[in-house]
Amino acid sequence: MVALPLFLALPIMIAAGFTDLRQLRIPNFLVMLALILFVLTCPLLPLAEIQTRLLAGIVTLAVGFGLFCLGVWGGGDAKLLPALVIFIPGQSLTLFAYILSASILIGTLSIITYRKVGLNGPAEWVGAHASGRFPMGISIAMAGIAHAVALTFFW
Repeated sequence: MVALPLFLALPIMIAAGFTDLRQLRIPNFLVMLALILFVLTCPLLPLAEIQTRLLAGIVTLAVGFGLFCLGVWGGGDAKLLPALVIFIPGQSLTLFAYILSASILIGTLSIITYRKVGLNGPAEWVGAHASGRFPMGISIAMAGIAHAVALTFFW
């Protein structure tokens, strides 16, 4: 039951990742939609679990804001990751951190390879072609999906 909110949030994360790849931006309405979904699914969770998730989300937001201020992350990435973290069950936050790290590595290597090889993908995919910029929303969405799969089959 504690993983159900994560599964409900996956379409939002997929939409955010796809939008980030196409436009190098993550719309605020997707982040707000995720927050509304979390509030609606809170009655399914124990109070201690809600507190753990909110604390993890606040810490992630603070770190993301710091990275945004340093110019490392975009604003959408700094908002999307905490919106995903509040859906991660407290006992699997460490697993999620590993999955997120692997997703960022895979996403970065994929974009670098795509750009180096010079593949002619759709021109409207700004995130795939913008030199010096990386659509982190793809990796965040990929981590959410991979974590949901891990919780389903391996946890």
